[in-house]
Amino acid sequence: MDDPFSAFDGWRRSLAATGHHWQEQLPFTPELDDGFAAAPALLRACEVMRQFALADRSIQPWLWLPVLLHRMGVTQAPLPSLAGGHKALRFGSLQAGPQCLRLLRQMTRAADQSIASIDAIEDDRRRAIYAISGLHRPGLLTALAAALLHHPVTSPDRIAETLGLTLSGAGKLLDRAASMALVREVSGRRSWRVYAAPDVAIALGLAPALRGRPRKALDPLVPPKDIDDIVSTFDREMAEFDARFGSLANGA
Repeated sequence: MDDPFSAFDGWRRSLAATGHHWQEQLPFTPELDDGFAAAPALLRACEVMRQFALADRSIQPWLWLPVLLHRMGVTQAPLPSLAGGHKALRFGSLQAGPQCLRLLRQMTRAADQSIASIDAIEDDRRRAIYAISGLHRPGLLTALAAALLHHPVTSPDRIAETLGLTLSGAGKLLDRAASMALVREVSGRRSWRVYAAPDVAIALGLAPALRGRPRKALDPLVPPKDIDDIVSTFDREMAEFDARFGSLANGA
């Protein structure tokens, strides 16, 4: 039986590889017009992607799109969220223009969703910092918050292995984090327990979305200060120090 996920291992490696798009080892020879080099990089990538989908009917063209966009200079780094394509690209009977337009629209939606996900991750991170900073004994909550950035869906087994805890200790740590809304348990009534970061639990449909008015935005972790205010405060504090202790220094 074929493994439907067999292409993902090579895809992960390709995301970290470097090189130019003509070194992609594509399974076909692109037929490019004379003005191809003068076209915008994004349109060039769309055309190569369209021809790739015609030459290879597997999932490979969809997985290769982030690498192609990066190596052709469209993005600064391979963005896995841009993986995908439109099924119409596999039919050569349609014109190239409408096909590229469909692909551009799909990439726009994926980029918008990625920005929303990044905002949610940052919101979870800041909320964890605020909650943990107010505790007298945070224990391993800080390490747990960091681990959730790498594995937003986790379990006591994984946390025990990652943080070097017993299974019981990991379960108690996750329970404490859940009571502070740092994670949400999504395992329901099953015997094994699974936890997820709040935004991931909602995005995957594992937990209901929050109702009511949006919560007040958190203040910046480090309120910006003007350099003039900092210098003025320093001068004022030094003047107060001299007024109070200057006589002692002169007497010495």
